[in-house]
Amino acid sequence: PSGTTEEPAGPPAATPPPAPPGDPVIPRVADPVPEEELPQGLNFVTRLGWCLQFTFRAGWTIAGIILLTLLANLLLMVVTQLATGGLLLLAPQEVPPDPAALLGRLFGNPALILSIAISSIAGFLVMIWGETALLRLPAAWLEEGRVPPFGQLARQALSRTPDVATALGLVLLIPLILLLAPLGWLQYAGSAASPAFALLLLAVVAASIFFLVALSLTGAVAANEEIGPWDAVRRAWDLARGYRWAIVGNVLFLMLAVMVLYLLLQFAGFLLGLLAGLIFAPLAVVILPLTLILMVLLQFLSMALFHFLITLFYLEARVVKEGWRPPWREALRQDWPRSDAAPPHLGGRGVRAWMELLGVTLLATALLAALMLWTGRSMEAWLRHATTGLDLQMQQGQGTPPAGADQGDGLSITLGVDTFFTQNRQDPSLWLVLRLNGFRPLWPAELHPQGLARIVIEEVRDDRGGNRYNAGSQFEQGVFSRVDLQPGTRQGELRGIRTVHLLPGTREEDVKAISGRVELNLPDEVSSLVLTPAQEGETVTTEDGLKFVLQQFGSEEIRLALPDDGPQERLLGVLGVDNGGRLIAPVSRASSRGRNRWISYGFSTPVRELRLYLGGPRRKLELPFTLRPGAEIQLGAGTAAAQARPAGGDIESLSRRAHQLFTEGRYEESIRLLDQVIAAEPDNGWAWYTRGWARWKLGRTDQAYEDVAKACDLGYKDGCKLRRQ
Repeated sequence: PSGTTEEPAGPPAATPPPAPPGDPVIPRVADPVPEEELPQGLNFVTRLGWCLQFTFRAGWTIAGIILLTLLANLLLMVVTQLATGGLLLLAPQEVPPDPAALLGRLFGNPALILSIAISSIAGFLVMIWGETALLRLPAAWLEEGRVPPFGQLARQALSRTPDVATALGLVLLIPLILLLAPLGWLQYAGSAASPAFALLLLAVVAASIFFLVALSLTGAVAANEEIGPWDAVRRAWDLARGYRWAIVGNVLFLMLAVMVLYLLLQFAGFLLGLLAGLIFAPLAVVILPLTLILMVLLQFLSMALFHFLITLFYLEARVVKEGWRPPWREALRQDWPRSDAAPPHLGGRGVRAWMELLGVTLLATALLAALMLWTGRSMEAWLRHATTGLDLQMQQGQGTPPAGADQGDGLSITLGVDTFFTQNRQDPSLWLVLRLNGFRPLWPAELHPQGLARIVIEEVRDDRGGNRYNAGSQFEQGVFSRVDLQPGTRQGELRGIRTVHLLPGTREEDVKAISGRVELNLPDEVSSLVLTPAQEGETVTTEDGLKFVLQQFGSEEIRLALPDDGPQERLLGVLGVDNGGRLIAPVSRASSRGRNRWISYGFSTPVRELRLYLGGPRRKLELPFTLRPGAEIQLGAGTAAAQARPAGGDIESLSRRAHQLFTEGRYEESIRLLDQVIAAEPDNGWAWYTRGWARWKLGRTDQAYEDVAKACDLGYKDGCKLRRQ
């Protein structure tokens, strides 16, 4: 009727509409309850109690997970070591051996890199499987109401391993990307000694810690939900919101508790061992290994505790923040709502999960490769990296100490003590690194000629003046003083290592000064001679009269007979040419001395020709040195003409002796010899410069400035740096 109104009908009772097709949604057994009815969370004592219950009641399951992980990684390590050992046998060997050069060529082998990459990825997946099993164990326990069957837990962990690995990889990429900021600073600003760089580094560390804490639940999410890695990262961020400080506090408190327990266990083992030794000595022998076993078990149990703690935070966040009704037979709190439905099936996502893992792996590999190229370091360069140089300050200007008789703008020779020191008490040793910069090799990069350089050690002094050099070692005789020069990391650089063997019992801190001389024997020209299988059995004569007899030309072994001493003295080395036209170095070398002398070369692949590289007349240069650990010194520099000047002669002998006396601190004697050099060669800028340094050391500053000014007038550039303005 007119004037009356009708109430509109209410909405019909219906179930919520289904989710639209597309990306899978996170399953929930029931709708969230109203906010005022959300259950309460756990406190630290409750979390720790459940962690301990999981740890001790599922001890055998945890032991099985850890044992399988360790055995699998051990097997992978053995396989990698066997592959590395096989490739090591095939790698070219020098006499004396150069570990850094060998590692440089070894890690340039694609087969080795591939085997290490496969082993590393497999080891990473095995480790992730173990972590996934530990992160899954608490939820599986609560669903079963008891310790879950090992097989079921292992299968669930295996199905979730690729997603967990990818999700954790995404999280670990964050600090790696943040690291670009300080690396960029070092690349373009060049200095780390500034407050701005310290603040930048502090900000990067703080940001990395924040993101790692904010995403700390990523592994637990990916291990317990059938979702992809990107969804796992987003879910972990949301679930951890409001729990971040609690996570940090609980983890730090648990770390402190484990550390205290670890120290108490150590102290108890020491005390019991001491008491047992006083009461019954054989019992002390049993207590020490028993203490070590308990400490290892504590490490494994603490690892499980941290995984369980993270999973408990994840489960708590789902219940408290989302109102989730878990299908558990046993609840973490009695007042938490539960569902009577069966637990959902937890499986993997098939090929898609593995493809996503491959993509993230390639991304991380590319990023690491870019960082390595950016910083300009390789394994061999790192092994050869010497400590910082030695700079001397003067009142006006800066300069380096006089460096040898031959000076100029071409070849520079630097010697340094490497940071490598073996800790073998019976045969301690250290490395000397020789660098030649500005040298233009006259041979292919694949060739590593022998006999171009030697480092002769005279003494290694300790702080008491004693000589720690083990001159009687079998590795200090004959050819072991040679230095194998190889291309360095920069253009025009040659590097080589000399291993110096010390007396037994010598420690690194005992070495205070190393003295000796560097002998260079550089050819001024190099020629090559090509031998083929058709010449087998023939005597081959070079244009200048050298003779070789090609005794045998096999596909992988070639033998040369040497009728006289000339060929062996001038032979720098050989290279083979394979069927693809590539130059390859021999992997083995054998020789015979005596009446019937020969040299045999072995190759890893068949070769179609052999190339012999012969050096022309060699020019010798001897440079004495005295240097301390933690420093490098410039021994000499020379133009091409100076480089070709042979050693010997009265003036050069006087110059070398004067420089040696200078390095030993015998300045008056050095000045007397330099006076003779200047009298014979008044235009010798190096002699004026070095005498100026010696006079400066004796406090004769006016005479020193006169000498360096004269050196500058003669064109000696280092003298101009120190000239009084």
